[in-house]
Amino acid sequence: MGVDIIKKLGNKRTAAKEGVETVVKEAQLLLEENANSEREALRLTGLDHQIRQVDKKRGAELEREKFEEEYGNETFTKDEIKDICLKYDLRMLNTHKFKGKLDGEVASKLARFCEAHKHEMGGHSDDFHIIAPAKMFELRGEERTPVNITMDPILLYRVPRTGHYVFIHKWGKDFGPWRRLQGMFYNSVESMFFMGWGIGFFMLSMIYAAMNTSFVGNGYQYLHFLWILAGSVGLSLLTTSIIINEVPVNWDKKTTSRLWNEPIKRRST
Repeated sequence: MGVDIIKKLGNKRTAAKEGVETVVKEAQLLLEENANSEREALRLTGLDHQIRQVDKKRGAELEREKFEEEYGNETFTKDEIKDICLKYDLRMLNTHKFKGKLDGEVASKLARFCEAHKHEMGGHSDDFHIIAPAKMFELRGEERTPVNITMDPILLYRVPRTGHYVFIHKWGKDFGPWRRLQGMFYNSVESMFFMGWGIGFFMLSMIYAAMNTSFVGNGYQYLHFLWILAGSVGLSLLTTSIIINEVPVNWDKKTTSRLWNEPIKRRST
Protein backbone atom coordinates (compact mmCIF):
# COMPACT_ATOMS: atom_id res chain seq x y z
CA MET A 1 0.00 0.00 0.00
CA GLY A 2 1.50 3.33 -1.11
CA VAL A 3 2.06 6.40 1.04
CA ASP A 4 0.91 9.71 -0.46
CA ILE A 5 3.05 12.38 1.22
CA ILE A 6 0.78 15.25 0.19
CA LYS A 7 -2.17 13.41 1.72
CA LYS A 8 -0.15 12.98 4.93
CA LEU A 9 0.68 16.70 4.94
CA GLY A 10 -3.00 17.45 4.31
CA ASN A 11 -3.92 15.39 7.35
CA LYS A 12 -1.53 17.48 9.43
CA ARG A 13 -3.06 20.63 7.96
CA THR A 14 -6.54 19.43 9.01
CA ALA A 15 -5.31 18.45 12.48
CA ALA A 16 -3.75 21.90 12.96
CA LYS A 17 -6.99 23.60 11.95
CA GLU A 18 -9.01 21.41 14.31
CA GLY A 19 -6.50 22.17 17.07
CA VAL A 20 -7.07 25.91 16.63
CA GLU A 21 -10.84 25.41 16.77
CA THR A 22 -10.44 23.41 20.00
CA VAL A 23 -8.39 26.05 21.82
CA VAL A 24 -10.78 28.78 20.63
CA LYS A 25 -13.72 26.88 22.11
CA GLU A 26 -11.81 26.43 25.36
CA ALA A 27 -11.13 30.16 25.49
CA GLN A 28 -14.79 30.93 24.90
CA LEU A 29 -15.62 29.02 28.06
CA LEU A 30 -13.44 31.46 29.98
CA LEU A 31 -14.89 34.56 28.33
CA GLU A 32 -18.66 34.35 28.37
CA GLU A 33 -20.53 37.67 28.52
CA ASN A 34 -18.21 40.52 29.50
CA ALA A 35 -15.31 39.41 27.34
CA ASN A 36 -13.26 42.62 27.51
CA SER A 37 -13.44 43.02 31.29
CA GLU A 38 -12.76 39.33 31.83
CA ARG A 39 -9.76 39.41 29.52
CA GLU A 40 -8.37 42.43 31.36
CA ALA A 41 -8.89 40.72 34.72
CA LEU A 42 -7.02 37.66 33.52
CA ARG A 43 -4.20 39.84 32.17
CA LEU A 44 -3.80 41.78 35.42
CA THR A 45 -3.57 38.57 37.45
CA GLY A 46 -1.18 36.89 35.03
CA LEU A 47 -3.69 34.18 34.14
CA ASP A 48 -4.15 35.15 30.50
CA HIS A 49 -1.64 32.61 29.09
CA GLN A 50 -4.46 30.55 27.58
CA ILE A 51 -5.95 33.61 25.89
CA ARG A 52 -2.54 34.60 24.51
CA GLN A 53 -2.07 31.08 23.20
CA VAL A 54 -5.43 31.27 21.43
CA ASP A 55 -4.56 34.65 19.88
CA LYS A 56 -1.23 33.27 18.64
CA LYS A 57 -2.74 30.12 17.14
CA ARG A 58 -5.63 31.99 15.57
CA GLY A 59 -3.22 34.56 14.11
CA ALA A 60 -1.07 31.81 12.57
CA GLU A 61 -4.13 30.11 11.11
CA LEU A 62 -5.42 33.36 9.61
CA GLU A 63 -1.98 33.96 8.07
CA ARG A 64 -2.01 30.50 6.51
CA GLU A 65 -5.52 30.99 5.15
CA LYS A 66 -4.38 34.29 3.63
CA PHE A 67 -1.52 32.55 1.81
CA GLU A 68 -3.80 29.76 0.60
CA GLU A 69 -6.22 32.32 -0.80
CA GLU A 70 -3.41 34.34 -2.37
CA TYR A 71 -1.56 31.41 -3.95
CA GLY A 72 -4.54 29.15 -4.58
CA ASN A 73 -2.93 26.00 -3.18
CA GLU A 74 -2.49 24.19 0.10
CA THR A 75 0.09 25.73 2.42
CA PHE A 76 2.15 23.89 5.00
CA THR A 77 4.36 25.06 7.84
CA LYS A 78 8.03 24.19 8.21
CA ASP A 79 7.29 22.11 11.32
CA GLU A 80 4.69 20.04 9.44
CA ILE A 81 7.14 19.38 6.61
CA LYS A 82 9.94 18.50 9.03
CA ASP A 83 7.70 16.00 10.80
CA ILE A 84 6.91 14.25 7.50
CA CYS A 85 10.58 14.25 6.46
CA LEU A 86 11.56 12.61 9.75
CA LYS A 87 8.77 10.06 9.47
CA TYR A 88 9.80 8.92 5.97
CA ASP A 89 13.52 9.81 5.89
CA LEU A 90 13.19 12.60 3.30
CA ARG A 91 15.08 15.78 2.52
CA MET A 92 13.72 19.21 1.69
CA LEU A 93 16.37 21.03 -0.35
CA ASN A 94 16.58 23.84 -2.86
CA THR A 95 15.59 22.89 -6.41
CA HIS A 96 19.16 23.59 -7.59
CA LYS A 97 20.22 20.41 -5.76
CA PHE A 98 17.62 18.17 -7.42
CA LYS A 99 18.93 15.64 -9.98
CA GLY A 100 15.88 13.42 -10.39
CA LYS A 101 13.55 13.10 -13.36
CA LEU A 102 10.81 15.64 -14.06
CA ASP A 103 7.40 14.79 -15.42
CA GLY A 104 5.59 16.57 -18.25
CA GLU A 105 3.54 18.85 -15.99
CA VAL A 106 6.31 20.39 -13.88
CA ALA A 107 7.36 23.05 -16.38
CA SER A 108 3.81 24.17 -17.25
CA LYS A 109 2.65 24.34 -13.62
CA LEU A 110 5.80 26.17 -12.59
CA ALA A 111 5.47 28.66 -15.47
CA ARG A 112 1.85 29.43 -14.54
CA PHE A 113 2.77 29.82 -10.88
CA CYS A 114 5.67 32.18 -11.61
CA GLU A 115 3.60 34.27 -14.01
CA ALA A 116 0.78 34.62 -11.51
CA HIS A 117 3.07 35.61 -8.63
CA LYS A 118 6.02 37.32 -10.33
CA HIS A 119 5.38 40.54 -8.40
CA GLU A 120 5.73 38.78 -5.04
CA MET A 121 8.86 36.97 -6.24
CA GLY A 122 10.39 39.99 -7.94
CA GLY A 123 10.87 38.08 -11.20
CA HIS A 124 13.31 35.61 -9.67
CA SER A 125 13.40 33.54 -6.51
CA ASP A 126 15.57 30.91 -4.83
CA ASP A 127 12.64 29.98 -2.62
CA PHE A 128 11.64 26.86 -4.55
CA HIS A 129 12.24 23.58 -2.74
CA ILE A 130 11.68 19.88 -3.36
CA ILE A 131 10.87 17.14 -0.86
CA ALA A 132 12.33 13.78 -1.93
CA PRO A 133 14.68 10.99 -0.77
CA ALA A 134 18.35 11.94 -0.39
CA LYS A 135 19.44 9.93 -3.44
CA MET A 136 17.50 12.32 -5.68
CA PHE A 137 19.68 15.30 -4.70
CA GLU A 138 23.24 16.37 -5.38
CA LEU A 139 24.74 16.10 -1.92
CA ARG A 140 27.99 17.60 -0.69
CA GLY A 141 31.01 15.73 -2.02
CA GLU A 142 29.09 13.96 -4.80
CA GLU A 143 29.23 14.40 -8.53
CA ARG A 144 26.01 15.55 -10.17
CA THR A 145 25.06 12.29 -11.85
CA PRO A 146 21.39 12.09 -12.90
CA VAL A 147 19.24 9.35 -11.38
CA ASN A 148 16.58 7.49 -13.34
CA ILE A 149 14.27 6.85 -10.38
CA THR A 150 11.29 9.03 -9.51
CA MET A 151 10.24 8.65 -5.88
CA ASP A 152 7.33 10.98 -5.15
CA PRO A 153 9.06 14.41 -5.38
CA ILE A 154 7.04 17.39 -4.14
CA LEU A 155 7.68 20.91 -5.46
CA LEU A 156 7.07 23.74 -2.98
CA TYR A 157 7.41 27.51 -2.92
CA ARG A 158 8.52 29.18 0.31
CA VAL A 159 6.64 32.40 0.95
CA PRO A 160 9.41 35.00 1.55
CA ARG A 161 10.11 35.97 5.15
CA THR A 162 7.68 33.37 6.51
CA GLY A 163 7.75 29.74 7.60
CA HIS A 164 5.06 28.71 5.10
CA TYR A 165 5.47 26.59 1.97
CA VAL A 166 2.96 26.52 -0.90
CA PHE A 167 2.35 23.23 -2.71
CA ILE A 168 2.85 23.42 -6.49
CA HIS A 169 3.15 19.89 -7.90
CA LYS A 170 3.81 16.23 -7.01
CA TRP A 171 4.82 13.50 -9.41
CA GLY A 172 6.25 9.98 -9.41
CA LYS A 173 5.17 6.93 -7.44
CA ASP A 174 3.94 6.84 -3.86
CA PHE A 175 6.25 5.38 -1.21
CA GLY A 176 5.83 1.83 0.05
CA PRO A 177 5.93 0.54 3.65
CA TRP A 178 9.72 0.11 3.43
CA ARG A 179 10.06 3.91 3.38
CA ARG A 180 8.30 4.15 6.74
CA LEU A 181 10.63 1.53 8.25
CA GLN A 182 13.60 3.46 6.91
CA GLY A 183 12.23 6.62 8.47
CA MET A 184 11.76 4.86 11.81
CA PHE A 185 15.35 3.59 11.74
CA TYR A 186 17.03 6.94 10.97
CA ASN A 187 14.72 9.11 13.05
CA SER A 188 17.01 9.32 16.09
CA VAL A 189 20.03 7.72 17.76
CA GLU A 190 17.69 5.78 20.04
CA SER A 191 15.63 4.42 17.15
CA MET A 192 18.76 3.33 15.26
CA PHE A 193 20.08 1.46 18.29
CA PHE A 194 16.84 -0.22 19.36
CA MET A 195 15.83 -1.27 15.84
CA GLY A 196 19.34 -2.61 15.28
CA TRP A 197 19.17 -4.40 18.62
CA GLY A 198 15.80 -5.93 17.73
CA ILE A 199 17.14 -7.24 14.43
CA GLY A 200 20.29 -8.57 16.10
CA PHE A 201 18.34 -10.24 18.89
CA PHE A 202 16.03 -11.94 16.41
CA MET A 203 18.91 -13.15 14.23
CA LEU A 204 20.93 -14.56 17.15
CA SER A 205 17.84 -16.19 18.63
CA MET A 206 17.11 -18.00 15.37
CA ILE A 207 20.73 -19.07 14.95
CA TYR A 208 20.99 -20.34 18.52
CA ALA A 209 17.65 -22.13 18.29
CA ALA A 210 18.72 -23.87 15.09
CA MET A 211 21.99 -25.04 16.67
CA ASN A 212 20.61 -26.06 20.05
CA THR A 213 17.44 -28.16 20.06
CA SER A 214 17.19 -28.05 23.85
CA PHE A 215 16.79 -24.30 23.58
CA VAL A 216 13.72 -24.85 21.41
CA GLY A 217 12.30 -27.55 23.64
CA ASN A 218 12.91 -25.95 27.03
CA GLY A 219 12.14 -22.33 26.15
CA TYR A 220 14.22 -19.30 27.09
CA GLN A 221 16.80 -20.38 29.67
CA TYR A 222 18.29 -17.57 31.73
CA LEU A 223 21.94 -17.90 30.64
CA HIS A 224 20.99 -18.44 27.03
CA PHE A 225 18.87 -15.31 27.13
CA LEU A 226 21.73 -13.21 28.58
CA TRP A 227 24.12 -14.56 25.93
CA ILE A 228 21.76 -13.63 23.13
CA LEU A 229 21.01 -10.24 24.73
CA ALA A 230 24.69 -9.31 25.02
CA GLY A 231 25.47 -10.59 21.54
CA SER A 232 22.60 -8.76 19.92
CA VAL A 233 23.67 -5.45 21.51
CA GLY A 234 27.13 -5.87 20.06
CA LEU A 235 25.69 -6.89 16.70
CA SER A 236 23.36 -3.87 16.62
CA LEU A 237 26.28 -1.51 17.29
CA LEU A 238 28.30 -3.14 14.54
CA THR A 239 25.58 -3.28 11.90
CA THR A 240 24.32 0.24 12.53
CA SER A 241 27.87 1.61 12.42
CA ILE A 242 28.42 -0.15 9.09
CA ILE A 243 25.14 1.15 7.61
CA ILE A 244 25.89 4.79 8.39
CA ASN A 245 29.70 4.44 8.35
CA GLU A 246 30.16 6.13 11.72
CA VAL A 247 31.13 5.06 15.23
CA PRO A 248 28.25 5.25 17.75
CA VAL A 249 29.39 8.58 19.21
CA ASN A 250 28.76 10.22 15.81
CA TRP A 251 25.37 8.64 15.09
CA ASP A 252 23.54 11.85 15.94
CA LYS A 253 25.09 13.52 12.88
CA LYS A 254 23.44 10.92 10.63
CA THR A 255 19.87 11.10 11.94
CA THR A 256 17.14 12.55 9.75
CA SER A 257 16.44 15.19 12.38
CA ARG A 258 19.93 16.59 11.67
CA LEU A 259 19.95 16.05 7.90
CA TRP A 260 16.37 16.66 6.70
CA ASN A 261 17.22 20.08 5.22
CA GLU A 262 20.98 19.68 4.81
CA PRO A 263 22.75 18.68 1.53
CA ILE A 264 25.05 16.22 3.31
CA LYS A 265 25.59 12.55 2.57
CA ARG A 266 24.69 10.11 5.33
CA ARG A 267 27.76 7.98 4.68
CA SER A 268 31.17 9.65 4.77
CA THR A 269 32.59 7.52 1.96
